[in-house]
Amino acid sequence: TLMDQPEHDRSICHLLYVNTILRGGICSISGGNADTTTAMEIIEELNPSPEINVSLALERPVKSMFLVPQKTPLEFVQKDGRVNFTVKSFKCHQMIEINY
Repeated sequence: TLMDQPEHDRSICHLLYVNTILRGGICSISGGNADTTTAMEIIEELNPSPEINVSLALERPVKSMFLVPQKTPLEFVQKDGRVNFTVKSFKCHQMIEINY
């Protein structure tokens, strides 16, 4: 997901990675606004992601990129309206701050 924050002249890219395990087969869920029969997917442990290559269509020139909250600078290449970068392994969620 890419969240634009124009008041800060940046965007935040959210990457998610979880491995689910199908356990117990089909179950019925009802109550609230849910009424369905579906397979139950369980997250038992958070495994590290593989290296992730990301390519975003961004027309604005990017000045810098950082992993958040680590504040680690991230190398990127911007060409032909796209910015490309690679995120090393992470668990569950990683944010990337894209500054314009």
